[in-house]
This record gives sequence, C-alpha cells and structure tokens, in this order.
Amino acid sequence: MEQAESFTFSGLMRMAAEATGAGVSFHDEAGLTAQIPALRLGAEQHYHHLPYCQFAKQNGNAPACVKNKNRSVEIARGRGNSFEGQCPFGVWELAQPVRLRGELLGVLYLGGFSGSKPLALMNEKRFSGPWMPRISEEKKAELRRSAAALAELMSLLADRHLRSGKKIAKKKPAEFYLKAMNEWIAAHFHEDLGLEDFASSLGMNPGYLGETLLEETGKSFRERLLEYRLEKAKVFLIAEDPKRVTQIARDCGFSDSNYFSVVFKKSTGLTPRAFAKKHLFGKPKIR
Repeated sequence: MEQAESFTFSGLMRMAAEATGAGVSFHDEAGLTAQIPALRLGAEQHYHHLPYCQFAKQNGNAPACVKNKNRSVEIARGRGNSFEGQCPFGVWELAQPVRLRGELLGVLYLGGFSGSKPLALMNEKRFSGPWMPRISEEKKAELRRSAAALAELMSLLADRHLRSGKKIAKKKPAEFYLKAMNEWIAAHFHEDLGLEDFASSLGMNPGYLGETLLEETGKSFRERLLEYRLEKAKVFLIAEDPKRVTQIARDCGFSDSNYFSVVFKKSTGLTPRAFAKKHLFGKPKIR
C-alpha cells in the first residue's frame, strides 16, 4: 500500500519531503487537485502544515500568513523560475511556480527552515515543537532540484489531462464558497460536524476548501463556525433560563459545556451566566 502511494503525486510530494527534510505543499490556483485524479493531494498538502506554521496560525496570525502567501502567488504570476524568502514569522521557504501554456497553475512550496531573520515565535512559551534547521546553500540547491522536478511532473500530468479532451474548469468565485459556507453553518451549527462534512457536501477536498476559505476571509472554517455558535449562544442565553447553560451549549454544537464556558468568556469577557444576568438586568418580568 505504501509503495502504491509513492507513485501518486501526493506520494511523490511526501517522498520529496522525507528526502529533503522540508515541508512540501501546493497552492492550487487552477483547481487541478480537485479535478485531476492523478494530482489529488492529502488534506495537509494544501497548506503549510509544519508544527511551527500551525502554531502561528492557531494563535491569531492566520491573516498575516494568508497575506504573505497571496503576495508570493502574485510574484509567481510573473515568473517561471523559483524564488525564495522568509515569512513574517521567520520561516524560510522556496516557492516554485507551476505553469502550463503560459498560465499559472499553482505554486509549490518547500520550506520549514530558519534563515537570516530570527524565528519570531520560536521563543513563545506555548510552542513546544521542534527547532527549525538553518538553511544552507547546499540545501537550497537540493530544494530547487526537487521543486523543479515536481513542477515539471505536475505540468505534464495537467497537459495529459487536457490532451485527452478534458478541460480544467476555472475555480468558482470566492462569493460562491463564502455563501455556501454561511448557509451550511446556519443549517448545521448545532450538530457535531466540521470542515470534512462541509467539503463532502460540495464534493471537494477538505484541505483545498479550507485553504480557499482561509485565503478569502482570513479565518479558518473552524473559527467561523465557532463565531456563529457563540453568536447563537448569546441569543439563547438572553432568551432562555441562564441556568440551562449545559443544554444551551449542546444546542449550539458544544459537546463539552466547560469548553463552551472557556471560549465564551474568551470572546465576551464574561461567563455564560454572567453574560445572561447582565443582559437580563432591567428586563420587565412576565407576570
């Protein structure tokens, strides 16, 4: 089973990651990975998934990460060769444009190294992940070779897809995904469901869809779902008996009432009961 995976593009990306020690991911500009079976990727391969990057995103830095990535995509539009840089948090990476017939299909990223700038978040007490190795000229050369090989193979597979008479449909506009997300969350916020379930309803890869939503909104699907659940909880707390906090938590999709209380207080500065009492104060009693 492992041998078979190695000969998928996803498997080759993992092989490149193991061989170079880099984190390897792909920004899909044309929707290739959702339309061409040979180019289907693992969910984590659609975004920067190394522990340090995940730590940065999960601690309020996702908008800065998205902005930096969008900038690299804009740079890639005007060139065919690879280029390097460091993100706002100090991670060095190589960006390799993938092109076909003059069009940008996407950008391969090979990174996860420290460069000349310090790793801005590495000394945070909460981060307990591995230290990132220093990038060297020898490692840069190795990464360029790997990136060029992956890009060439991806272009060949996309070209074969087109020559077989098939087309690559353009990505739907951002408004489509945002509208679909808001409608899905409104219908399912009270259920124990998440991004994979939403992606399944659209027939899409969860990683690709999650990255698309993050790029367009600056927030992850999980963050948007949590915001909606908390807004609904506020309504229920004011309209109902605040003593029913556990039930209200469940009605809003929180299986753990203690977790609900923690995130509610983090968002509002008040516990659920304190919030309810504050907003119920002065309301006329029903006789």
